[in-house]
Amino acid sequence: MGKISKIQLSLFFFLLLTLDLAGQCIQATGNTTTTIPLLSSITNPAAAYDQNDGDATTAATLTVNGVGVATLNVNFDDSANPGDSIIVLFGVPTANILDWGSLGGTTFTPYSGLNGTGSASTPVTAANLSFIITAGANSLARIAIPVTSLSGARSVRISYLGIGVALNKRTFIYDVSVKNGPVVVSANQAVCSPGGSATFTGTYNALGSTPIDVIWYGPDGTTVLQTDDNRTGIPYTSTFTTPFVTTTTTFYVRERWAGCTLLSDPRPVTITVRAPLVPDISVTCGNPVSLSVTTSGSSGNETYNWLALNGGNIVSGANTGNPVIDRPGDYQVTVSDANGCSGTTTERVTASHCAQLPVKLVSFHAKKEENAVVVEWRTASETNSDRYEIERSIDGKAWNVIGTVTSQNDESESVKNYLFTDINPNAGENLYRLKMVDRDGTFALSVIRSVFIENSGLTVYPNPASGVFYIKDPEAARVKKISIFNAKGQLVYTGDSVPSSGINVKGLSGGIHTVWIEHAGGAKKSLKVILYR
Repeated sequence: MGKISKIQLSLFFFLLLTLDLAGQCIQATGNTTTTIPLLSSITNPAAAYDQNDGDATTAATLTVNGVGVATLNVNFDDSANPGDSIIVLFGVPTANILDWGSLGGTTFTPYSGLNGTGSASTPVTAANLSFIITAGANSLARIAIPVTSLSGARSVRISYLGIGVALNKRTFIYDVSVKNGPVVVSANQAVCSPGGSATFTGTYNALGSTPIDVIWYGPDGTTVLQTDDNRTGIPYTSTFTTPFVTTTTTFYVRERWAGCTLLSDPRPVTITVRAPLVPDISVTCGNPVSLSVTTSGSSGNETYNWLALNGGNIVSGANTGNPVIDRPGDYQVTVSDANGCSGTTTERVTASHCAQLPVKLVSFHAKKEENAVVVEWRTASETNSDRYEIERSIDGKAWNVIGTVTSQNDESESVKNYLFTDINPNAGENLYRLKMVDRDGTFALSVIRSVFIENSGLTVYPNPASGVFYIKDPEAARVKKISIFNAKGQLVYTGDSVPSSGINVKGLSGGIHTVWIEHAGGAKKSLKVILYR
């Protein structure tokens, strides 16, 4: 892995020729000539290191006659590493069978030392013609020779065998270069909600000291997001923090020797956007009374932290999934999972939890159906029950009534089924709970259910932004309000439509801002945008 510094040519039984030159990625500083014997020849050897990766305009010419073997040793001024590849662009003057047949005897062998000495990597032959780039006159082929020796490679030996072919068979060596192996990157990561970012570190253990450039690309694999030039040290390192993402996204990283153009193969790194972690508390009556929690969106290996508030008391198990309590109050639990994601919820436990309630709630569920959310519940007894209020929240703190269903007020133990459809859920996480109201105004609350709704094509660009950003909304005609809040939760912009000229944010401070878009009918959607200064 490095730049070509010397080419040594030998024609077995005939010739030994050495050229000293500068690296592949800088200009050559000198050249030497010698007399080539008759019958077999090696001409224009310096053309094999054109200081231009992949150059196919000039070539060193190796000619053999029946039983000759021409050997070209190309030396590098630094060590190629295990996992790198040596790229050779070569070919023949015509495309007849004898010409390509002569290439079949060509062997490429990397060595850890100069001039084809030291530990050898696994040889590669040109017998397989699947690498032909162009056919016809001046046909070209490109071959990659992996560096398999743990000692790396300071040279590559190209042996052109002429046995069994007609006289004056030739091959052209256009270019010899080194391609880096892929960057080693930290593991794929997960963020716990839309709008997060992740940091990745790329490393590369080099045998030599030549700096490298590390390039990080966006999801299309071509848009450059960050370039770290001239990285040094063993190992080389490069750290990249992604833009904020709302869906699972893959980025890419490549590297090259500083000053070169040949890039390594792209290495993908992926951020998985997880659904929010939503705990759900249940009360188990008995002696003693206990709580339990189930969590949607968890990756497992959960940890728990319970708090007793407003008169509550935890007897035991404050760091388990089943704490024991001995009195009414508010009980809050924070659940964390193996990915470091967490969620918090609070349940108010009253004396009525473990006494006869006006309504015996059998089940309560919420589920997404197309662009709506269907809320379903079942009861088994409705003594003195008046109504059910369906409440929705985006943060678990502020709750709004989005619908009311009158109770059947059936005191029998037969099961009653209820259904309510939320036709305008918010984009992102929606929390639902049921408020069961008695005729005298007393009430009880159900457990909380969570449903996640995608943004449905809503985007802001560019993101990050500096002076102006634009909103792309397939339902722009239905927008009735746009609000922007800064990181402190302060309202810094409001509007009643999507402006075609974009939103001017030059007067706003830098940092993460939240854009809320409200449609006719009450549906709300939110996005994150970064403003930089």
